[in-house]
Amino acid sequence: MQALENLDRRSMYSLEWDRLKKFVSEEALSVVAKKRCLELPLFDEHEQVNLLLSQSRESLSLIENRAALITQAVPDVDGLSMRIEAGSRVSTEELLAIKDLLMVTQKVSGSLRLLNEDSFPSISVFKTRLTVLENIRSEIEKCLDDKGEIKDEASSELKRIRSTIRKLHASINDDLSKLIHTPKISQSLQESIITKRNDRYVIAVSASKRSSVNGIVHDTPQSGLTVYVEPISIVEPTNRIRILEVEEEREIERIIDQLTELCRENILAIRENFETLTELDVIQAKAKLAHKYDGIKPDINDGEDDTIHLIESRHPLLVLQGGEVVANTVTISATDRTLVITGPNTGGKTVLLKQIGLISMMVKAGFLIPACPGSSLPV
Repeated sequence: MQALENLDRRSMYSLEWDRLKKFVSEEALSVVAKKRCLELPLFDEHEQVNLLLSQSRESLSLIENRAALITQAVPDVDGLSMRIEAGSRVSTEELLAIKDLLMVTQKVSGSLRLLNEDSFPSISVFKTRLTVLENIRSEIEKCLDDKGEIKDEASSELKRIRSTIRKLHASINDDLSKLIHTPKISQSLQESIITKRNDRYVIAVSASKRSSVNGIVHDTPQSGLTVYVEPISIVEPTNRIRILEVEEEREIERIIDQLTELCRENILAIRENFETLTELDVIQAKAKLAHKYDGIKPDINDGEDDTIHLIESRHPLLVLQGGEVVANTVTISATDRTLVITGPNTGGKTVLLKQIGLISMMVKAGFLIPACPGSSLPV
């Protein structure tokens, strides 16, 4: 029977803890940070717990001063970085993710360097873990537009190829425009338009007058009244475009390979930037949640002092759900073996039990607690 009661208590705290982690997950900005908020570990080491609490408190101070470090989602490049390191070529969309990561890195690094290290000692140290990598970001920006398309300026060779292709397209359109307006040809056309079939320029010629246009037939509609003919005069210029498009594709692949290699050479710094920014996102999520329930950093008792002293503490989940919450002051000294909670049914006895247990777990994960300054707990 006692074992079942203990199991019920563990399940009760586990459910409350999961609900709290879901609340904090909703405060994170990036997908990976949200996931990590749902998997927050509990620590038993005094120094580690104090560090986590200090990080949360300093982050809360930044939020209250409207100086939050993470203001946009951190792109998920975790799997991408491993693929780059393994030698895979990446897509232009993935290169944009690297660029966006480095933009967030640059912004956060700049903000961290503005912080007073004496006032924000626990958060300031993160600046040493960030590497801006301006050369990679600027190179990706030079080569890719916001949609992931390779810009003409990505290389002089690509610019030359595309310029030649555009001139050939313009020349073909001019030649065809003149052709369809000549009296002999215009009388043979089903429509006076220039279109494409099989990626070749064609004109719509009446089937009965097919012989009036010297060229290659590329399509015939089901009706059989029209044939789409590529005039012989533009066959060679169009062939030239096909050759240049192959050269263009090869040059684009070379540019992507070059950008990928640049990322590969700096992949450890890129991965460290991602991990650092994600960690800051998680810290900030805890601070944003604490802002909603007026969280404070409790004193953490040293050594064997197991005293729990909560001043005007409130159940965090009840506060987050809104409505009036009754505060309680609870003190259990290291020598106390029993705490008696009395009161009528629905008087809040179970809520207080859950509250003490949940706050104890919060501290071990670095959450600020809903209580008044001067509160203290053991790890």
